[in-house]
Amino acid sequence: MRGLDGDITDVAPPRSALARWLGPQGVMIWTVLSATVMCGPAGEACATISVPEGFAVELFFSGPPLETIRGLAVSPGGTLYVADRGDPDVPSDSRIVAVDVATRTSSVILSGLPFTQALNDITLGDGRPLLGSDPIVADPNSEETSYCCDGRVLRVNRGDGSWTSLSEGNPAHSPPGDPSGLALAPLGIFPSGLYVMDYEGDSVSPPVLFRINDNGSRDVVLTAPDTWTADRNPQKMEFAPPDGPFLGDIFALEWRPVPTIWRIAPSLDLSILVTGAPLERPESMKFAPGNPWGDALLVFDTASDTACIWAVDPSGSLSVYADGFPPRGSSGYQGGGLAFGPDGQSLYVGLVNAIYRIWYIGTDVPHQDPPSGLSLRVSPNPVSKEARIDYSLPSPGDVAIEIFDLGGRRVTSWSRQHADIGPHVWFWEGHAAGGTSVSSGVYFVRLTAGGQTFKRSFVIIR
Repeated sequence: MRGLDGDITDVAPPRSALARWLGPQGVMIWTVLSATVMCGPAGEACATISVPEGFAVELFFSGPPLETIRGLAVSPGGTLYVADRGDPDVPSDSRIVAVDVATRTSSVILSGLPFTQALNDITLGDGRPLLGSDPIVADPNSEETSYCCDGRVLRVNRGDGSWTSLSEGNPAHSPPGDPSGLALAPLGIFPSGLYVMDYEGDSVSPPVLFRINDNGSRDVVLTAPDTWTADRNPQKMEFAPPDGPFLGDIFALEWRPVPTIWRIAPSLDLSILVTGAPLERPESMKFAPGNPWGDALLVFDTASDTACIWAVDPSGSLSVYADGFPPRGSSGYQGGGLAFGPDGQSLYVGLVNAIYRIWYIGTDVPHQDPPSGLSLRVSPNPVSKEARIDYSLPSPGDVAIEIFDLGGRRVTSWSRQHADIGPHVWFWEGHAAGGTSVSSGVYFVRLTAGGQTFKRSFVIIR
């Protein structure tokens, strides 16, 4: 692994690592192998989140201004945009929230009208004139001056919060419509444009998939009243990568009346990929971007007791990808969203008013037994103030001790020449090389002596 300071290191979390650190709002996070136990400040309401071997999970951001997340999108510059429904019982409480990935600070871009309580999905423009690089949102009940019920697709200026209506209702049926899912077509298979899934809510009209063209006009892409009957509710949608095993098709997600993943081929043939159990309440989906995530369709299912992410292969077979996200709580409404970071290394998972991050840490360093006669121990573990690092040498010689963070960055180092055989101790007060105090998190100590190296993991809690 190459540290960000340019040093070449082989530090990675050992498979036997036990880690704990504090997340936002004092939430405690433990990592044991590929599972994470999350507890409140008083140790209550624990839940276990399991992720694939070689991945880690953390509570990335939670609390106000987030309340009921319905969609996520990440910009190339590292801003996480959130479509938040707000309080489901309060009209016009929806909002767009921007979270800076680097600083984990948030701001509200726009709240209240023209949004209602039904803000449902978000994507980002790709630079074409109609969309710019702004957030694009679908609100099934948008109204400019009062609550209910036009149904609009809106472009919201990410700088000043001003907005432009791109579509009202849909081009297939009389207003009102219920636009709910958004996706930009990749080049090469489907015609260019912003595709919108309109599920038509409680109206007598069947769902319709339509396209907002680059010139602002709209075209109906698909209605299938014999299959997509008026009681069906396909909402979120995604384009499969054109060069992947799903062949660039369109996929639409529905959780009522029967949980279903629909598939739409370029010929506009409509078929079912998955329907019924074990799906319960699928809220969001994203295609895995390749190594190390694989190429499955990842579906976030916010079930009644715990939420999970399913991995769906092209045949429709399901396997659990991540499991154990906390239950929805007393409100009964969960919401959810998935988004990959621009570098493809992090998956952000939105649930109720919290965002979790799953990221790849590697599996190239297995559990390590110490070289003969060489020992290394950190105490206490977790460390709150000062770490005592005990080590023992099988023969006299030079010694180097280095501290690394979870990302492989060297925090500080210490060395001693001509150390004697036997036990030794070094105390570290938790300061980086520049003198600043390090933050809570997982760290690794590496001992080098006599041409041999040995590593241990430990945790700092401030």
